[in-house]
Amino acid sequence: LPIRRSRGYAPFPVKLPFPLPPILAVGGELKSTFCLTVDNHALMSQHIGDMENLETLEAFDESVAHFKSIFRVEPGLIACDLHPGYLSAKWAAENALKSGLGVPVVQVQHHHAHIAALMAEHGLDGSQPVIGFSFDGTGYGTDGAIWGGEVLIADYRGFERAAHLAYTPLAGGDAAVKRPYRQALAQLWASGVEWNPLLPPVAASTESERKVLLRQFESGFNCVSTSSMGRLFDAVASLIGVRQSVTYEGQAAIEMESLAATDSPYRADSPYRVDLLGDAPLRFDPAPLIQAIAADVLKGKPAAIIAA
Repeated sequence: LPIRRSRGYAPFPVKLPFPLPPILAVGGELKSTFCLTVDNHALMSQHIGDMENLETLEAFDESVAHFKSIFRVEPGLIACDLHPGYLSAKWAAENALKSGLGVPVVQVQHHHAHIAALMAEHGLDGSQPVIGFSFDGTGYGTDGAIWGGEVLIADYRGFERAAHLAYTPLAGGDAAVKRPYRQALAQLWASGVEWNPLLPPVAASTESERKVLLRQFESGFNCVSTSSMGRLFDAVASLIGVRQSVTYEGQAAIEMESLAATDSPYRADSPYRVDLLGDAPLRFDPAPLIQAIAADVLKGKPAAIIAA
């Protein structure tokens, strides 16, 4: 299966299960692409890059103009991510005004978009809802939290949040993403596990930093709640000593996966437990998993076995 359409597949269209009016969908922030619909085809752009600077935004603008020109279509609607701070969402709002035609902008929740994309890929017409699992790093939720460990009952028109990973605090936003030990400390705190100096994320942080983080976790100051599965993977990678800081997205999880793959004889070992809490929506509580991993680390269990 291709993991990126840009590698020779774009702009080969994805055939949709029904025709659509001309729509321009401008995507999220990371690994940015856009999509233009023509009848029952979705025309995906090449990979443009992370929408974090002016150069990428200019390349995005030029690529959209190029697509509209070669396919001779003018969109009557622009779809964008729900996150208010994304450059792509700001681009959508500005270009809807520039058209002078009053083009409407529709905001789409990030994980609903992931599931709708899979529905389209599999040719589903949307007449029946699906149970969609959407696990990733970051997506703006309808409650203002950072989602990323979601189970949605969804069709193309909407969704119901049936379950999600339990919230933990993310202190300092991007700073926590680039330093997985901060996420590990948050998971330990949320799971009621003492910050033992023998645990790798505790050893990787300074005493003064831990004092500040503890105040943030307890007060919620400069913290956002997250249900991100990606952040949980980062936390566990830190907890077992794989990586305490990252230089690219997904690095800690990738290295932990590689470590797990080298120890295939241990794959039949007893899995760690995750509890289910509540009823609407259900919450996956990773506290038993974090508690068991911390105990195994302190017992000296090899990181590769824990990762597997």
